[in-house]
Amino acid sequence: MPNIIIIIGMIFTCTIFIPATYIACLIATLMWIIIVKMPNNMTEDKNRFESLIDAIVAIILTIIVLEITMANGGSITDLLNLKVEFLAYIISFIVCFNYWMYSNDLFNSVSRVNYNVIWSMGFSLFVLSLIPYFTQFVSENFYSKVAQSIYGIIFILIIISWLITANNLKQINSDSDNLQKMIKNNYPLYAMFIIVTIGFIIGCIFYPPLIMISCLISIVAIWCINIISN
Repeated sequence: MPNIIIIIGMIFTCTIFIPATYIACLIATLMWIIIVKMPNNMTEDKNRFESLIDAIVAIILTIIVLEITMANGGSITDLLNLKVEFLAYIISFIVCFNYWMYSNDLFNSVSRVNYNVIWSMGFSLFVLSLIPYFTQFVSENFYSKVAQSIYGIIFILIIISWLITANNLKQINSDSDNLQKMIKNNYPLYAMFIIVTIGFIIGCIFYPPLIMISCLISIVAIWCINIISN
């Protein structure tokens, strides 16, 4: 049925309504989501999904470093002139690395996933894929409230998607003691959310770069807490 809808959309595009194919693709995608969720779809094999996450994160990191502006000369001064670009890159690298590390720990603690998990992680990967573009946007407009706010919103959306994914995994892997211990109350994610939200509010009022910096602070704070607790 989704394929038929796409074909009909292509026919309309060629005859009376040019954007029909785009609309048909959107409708077909929504139908695919509904179709796969109708039965109790669950897959025991999570390895391919983990490989997809690894590949996407690797591509995102590659794009970020390629987006750094090349220095105009060969002196230290020329490199120091790009300090904002390198700062934005460092923060984005840590954000992506933290994403990979959390996902790796999360999926190593489970034996199965379902389509709710796949789609919630798919959404977070989509949001994460925007990091290279907005890293460049922020590096060129570091003191812009709009640029910093969008970066902060991306980070917050990733945290929310993690919370949804963790709860879904918790429901279908109730027999996993490691998972239950890891996400017992999701305190680290809530703490990150609170830190970034506070930074977001203060940044919007006083100092916009604080938004991006708060993303870094939240990650480092959770790393320190985990090291101390272990």
